[in-house]
Amino acid sequence: MKSYIPEYPRPQFVRPDWENLNGEWNFAFDDEKKGVQAGWTEGVPAVQTIRVPYTYETKAGGIGDESVHQCVWYSRQVELSREQLDNKRVLLHFEGSDYITTLWVNGIHIGQHVGGYARFTFDITHAVKENKNTIVVRVEDSLNPQQPRGKQRWVHNNFGCWYVQTTGIWKTVWMEFVPHNYISSVKMTPFLREGTVEVELDLEAENFEGLAVEAVVSFADRTITQSRVHAFKDKIRMVLDVKNMSETEWGVYTWSPENPNLYDIEFRLWYKGELIDKALSYFGMREIRIDGQNILLNGAPVY
Repeated sequence: MKSYIPEYPRPQFVRPDWENLNGEWNFAFDDEKKGVQAGWTEGVPAVQTIRVPYTYETKAGGIGDESVHQCVWYSRQVELSREQLDNKRVLLHFEGSDYITTLWVNGIHIGQHVGGYARFTFDITHAVKENKNTIVVRVEDSLNPQQPRGKQRWVHNNFGCWYVQTTGIWKTVWMEFVPHNYISSVKMTPFLREGTVEVELDLEAENFEGLAVEAVVSFADRTITQSRVHAFKDKIRMVLDVKNMSETEWGVYTWSPENPNLYDIEFRLWYKGELIDKALSYFGMREIRIDGQNILLNGAPVY
């Protein structure tokens, strides 16, 4: 699988130009919610640190305080080079932060996200500069039982099957450097019976004139199929035929726990014949076995 990079947080859509921001951040409790007035949007006082992506409730985060604090702050500095910024967009990704997350970069308010379980992204291009940059994150949580909370308790003590709450950043934070026109996301749906895979791409583009999207499918370094289409809008759908009778007796390599065959797929974005963006991914043509029979999972997405 070509798209595997150790610790890469988005293994099904991989670009090489990224930076992991896990590790030590300045950290502060703000039980009285006075951090904004105290100027913490410019940086959190270096009184206490936390190890992201672990929360303050965990020992792994370096704090291990299980009591309830409904407002917490984080900050850290990152160095950016001229090469990283030159004609690039800078995206800041949060894989998970619970529950209301507000972001400032170099004192500039970037935005806010509500929700504890979904990945989200901020475009921070307009706020960053060469050399040192300060990232500040404020997260508010609550004990409101109407807030989606899984098995997190909404009282101050554990009970039944509800356990210690999770507050703040709880999954990887990372930066990605992309061109101004780029592929923002991809969904792949294999159809084993037909030997095809449907690809749905989302594009971020300032102008669609001259843009084209290409997908190249390979297996064990052998090209199976490829297709290129003009990109006239921000959503593109392609259907790729991966059946090749010279490869196997059935034309496709099926995925199963015993034989976990995966196809590599590379997505490319072209502008007037110049390659400007690419990302690697993979998919499997799934099958399952019930009572000794192969059951084809037609149309089941593989993630």
